[in-house]
Amino acid sequence: MTKSQSGCHQSYRKLLSDFEAWIPAIVAESQRKSEDADDLICGVLLAVHKKLCSCDPDQPILPWLVAVSDYHVSNHRRELQRH
Repeated sequence: MTKSQSGCHQSYRKLLSDFEAWIPAIVAESQRKSEDADDLICGVLLAVHKKLCSCDPDQPILPWLVAVSDYHVSNHRRELQRH
């Protein structure tokens, strides 16, 4: 994590690869409509990219990833309710 945050491209790619394996399961637990899942997964990956600097490398990564994912899914639901 620390290497990814400090700009190591190889570490960052490995981290994103790991996230790509976990995020679909996280999104699937909170999203009933499968047609929205792909868009949400892409959105979560983008949110993770933007928020990576907020992740504490001394803390477990999975709770942080779940929190970012849940926040993004919640925002998506709110947007759907507005329309």
